[in-house]
Amino acid sequence: MKGLVLALAIFCSLGYVAVGKHVFCYYSSFAYKRHSIGNFLPEDINPYLCSHIIYAFVDISKDGTDLKPGNKNDHGPNGLYARTLALKEKNPSLKVLLAVGGWNIGSEPFVPMIRDEHTRNTWIQNVVKYVRKHGFDGFDMDWEFPATRGSPPEDKYRFTLLMKGLYEAFEEEAKESGKEKLLLTIAAASGTYYIDQSYEPSKIIQYIDYMFLMTYNYHGQWEKWTGHHSGLYPHKDDPKTGEKSQLYQEWSIDYWLNVGISKDKLVVGIPTYGMTYTLADPEDHGVRAPAVGGGHKGEYTRETGILAYYEICKNLQDEGWKSEWIDEQSVPYAYGGDQWAGYEDKKSISIKASNILKRDLAGAFVWSVEMDDFGNVCGQGNYPLLSTITESIGGSSVARPAAAHPEFKIDTRPRPDAPLEDWAEPNSVTSSPAKGTWKKGKKIAAAANNKKAEVVTTAPPPTSAENQESTSESQEKLKVRPWTQSRKMSKWRPLSEKKAPTSLPQTSGTTGSPSKRLRYLWRKKFVRNHKAAPQKQKESDDTTSWQTTKWWSSSPPDKKSPDSKESSESVASSQDSAEAVNHAQQHHPQEKNHVVRTAAHEHAEEPKSNSPAASSHHGSSEGVDEEMDERLNICREKGMGTYADPFSCDHFIICMAGSWSDVPPHVMACPPGTKYDEQLKICNYAFNVHCHH
Repeated sequence: MKGLVLALAIFCSLGYVAVGKHVFCYYSSFAYKRHSIGNFLPEDINPYLCSHIIYAFVDISKDGTDLKPGNKNDHGPNGLYARTLALKEKNPSLKVLLAVGGWNIGSEPFVPMIRDEHTRNTWIQNVVKYVRKHGFDGFDMDWEFPATRGSPPEDKYRFTLLMKGLYEAFEEEAKESGKEKLLLTIAAASGTYYIDQSYEPSKIIQYIDYMFLMTYNYHGQWEKWTGHHSGLYPHKDDPKTGEKSQLYQEWSIDYWLNVGISKDKLVVGIPTYGMTYTLADPEDHGVRAPAVGGGHKGEYTRETGILAYYEICKNLQDEGWKSEWIDEQSVPYAYGGDQWAGYEDKKSISIKASNILKRDLAGAFVWSVEMDDFGNVCGQGNYPLLSTITESIGGSSVARPAAAHPEFKIDTRPRPDAPLEDWAEPNSVTSSPAKGTWKKGKKIAAAANNKKAEVVTTAPPPTSAENQESTSESQEKLKVRPWTQSRKMSKWRPLSEKKAPTSLPQTSGTTGSPSKRLRYLWRKKFVRNHKAAPQKQKESDDTTSWQTTKWWSSSPPDKKSPDSKESSESVASSQDSAEAVNHAQQHHPQEKNHVVRTAAHEHAEEPKSNSPAASSHHGSSEGVDEEMDERLNICREKGMGTYADPFSCDHFIICMAGSWSDVPPHVMACPPGTKYDEQLKICNYAFNVHCHH
């Protein structure tokens, strides 16, 4: 008997309490547009490293009553939905959730949905239908954030009703259908700047299965000095009081536990990307060193102020960057020249995973899976960060190391030199491989017991006559991979090497290129609305977001909203914007994810008749085209993010993933009495902004 007790004590001391912990993996679906080694598809996800995959993102219909796909290729037998859900065939215990929201879309799509009980309930019922129809196991609410960014203050309380309605609808549907209940999760803010404005904390935790606590983006390019964005503990130079004293993971975990959330619901966020800065002085490269803005765009992620882990380790290996360790925060940072990046490595993630076990929380989530080194670029094996999490907290009932499943292999063939310009329907996919070289794959590092997995090798394609049959067979198996499709692709080269065109280009030798076609589709829609407009200025549904008034208001552009309280509450100083950061994937970049979180709204002047929205709606179609071309050029040059509108001081533009080639940027209005501050990336008091548009 004593021997049994001793054995149990040893068993527990070895860390096997990890059984039941979960590893949630956000997947930024737009990553299929990235080129070369950054190109990422559902087949690249290792289904044994995650207990749950969260597909980001689905959008909300314009009238706020339904969901709609976020990518043009989400639906269909070879669509991204189906290909992500197909991973469950390899790992039957895997669950796949669908996420709505993200930082990029803000509050705008949620406002018409949540404004009244009828619309809200209609949307809830349609969410159940949509999620079930497409075979997902749950739904993730990633509204960033209620009652802010254009959402009125009363939405804080409506959001509680929304979560309650979803949770109860999921329970009722499970009873009626006999199926397992759909999971309901929420991506939640980690600091009081948004928590206090957006949630009734003690109430919303009653209506969720898991909370994904976004414990990252505490610091970033909106600040004037460097800081690590995902420290486990505070830095010695951080303020001791106020919001700035809350910017580390342990504070956020303590806050929500004190609110009353149960430990088995709280999931801690771990980023697989770094937040970057451009140093004011390359010789001053420590923590809190002066900075002049975000770091340069990565070669593959193409986003200012953000680098994927594989981009950072490539800089360390190939560009002479150096890495330092921040002892008090248990995280590393890297620097080279005037560039600085706070990031996570295997050591820091292992420490965070140990803290999750120590505190007996539900598990960890990553934003996002495609920002990890999924292709072994750095020589640490595939998915070094995610594998470290899984090894540390993944129990026997959830994710397991890849080495235990040698049937999973990463396709190591070179990816296209450019993102796909379009997505072929299944019946148009050919078996002809895209042009390019073939290379031998690298060894996949085992994620457990330090053993090497089988070497994946892709040989050159057979060319002799006797091998034609085997060639056709192998190509048939690969035909769902988009880089095997027969299409013309423009050669990619860094934007810094070419001058942005003054108008949208048309691919040489091709008619109707996607960028040009979208330009005129947009123009046609806009001109149609313009011609249909009566003499009296009146907003139409198709042009609401282009008005000079607040896009969430029903008031006409020439009338000031009587709700002065909302305007005053939206104003914040630059020091209140510490949490205002990109979420991907994506959450971040990836926007997760998750783009810079422009949290604070500033004081701007009343909309004027010469603002971009007014002039576009009442001007000529040629002028509209020229203005949109100018905005698109900004997105081409600067990549994903928020930037000053070139035609109005009280507007700004949001460049989405692919904005420089696929869709026009969003034009957003600042609250009354404010102007957009390009330096702080927020709407600031008008008297604090120097703008001469």
